[in-house]
Parts: sequence; C-alpha cells; structure tokens
Amino acid sequence: MTTICNGHRYDSRQTTTIAEQEHRSHSGNYAGTTSLELAKDGMLLLLTVSNGQDLYLTDSFRAITRDEALSWLDGLDLTDEEATACADAGLITLDTDTSPP
Repeated sequence: MTTICNGHRYDSRQTTTIAEQEHRSHSGNYAGTTSLELAKDGMLLLLTVSNGQDLYLTDSFRAITRDEALSWLDGLDLTDEEATACADAGLITLDTDTSPP
C-alpha cells in the first residue's frame, strides 16, 4: 500500500514494522492487523490491513506523529522484539534493571 505525506511517497513494502496489533470481530474471528511502521527517513506510519470480513476495519496507510504513535502503543503488550524496535526508533525507553526493588 502507498501513501503520500509532505510530498514524499511511502510504500508499505519498504518500511520496517515496529509493532503489530491483531483485530478480532465481535465473534472472535480474525479481522485484520494494524502495525506501526518506520520509513527509512524516520517517518512513522500506521498500516491497517483488513481481511474484509468485518465492516468496521478498512485498509489504510497514513503518516502519524510521534505522539499519535505513543498513544497507539499505550497499553499494547509488546514482544521483546517489538519493544527493542520501539526503543531503537526512540519511542520508548527499555527498563534494563532486573534487580529486585
């Protein structure tokens, strides 16, 4: 999927996925995925791919601000790989102190 933002064309096939969230219909069936993407120039984009089985979810690909990305990430249960990717993108800080309080 492609989008244009500030005169730049972005292609979802050329971005790096930072984090993903699966969507489920009210009946529990898989409905699609939304992912936070990072372009080579540092632009953050949100990519939603619907499987077409649920009317509330539609395909989209749009640029978002850092604050929007942080809001989208808030509450997600990130895998270690996703957390590292978010930290590498400068979105979060990893707590590396594993000693007991």
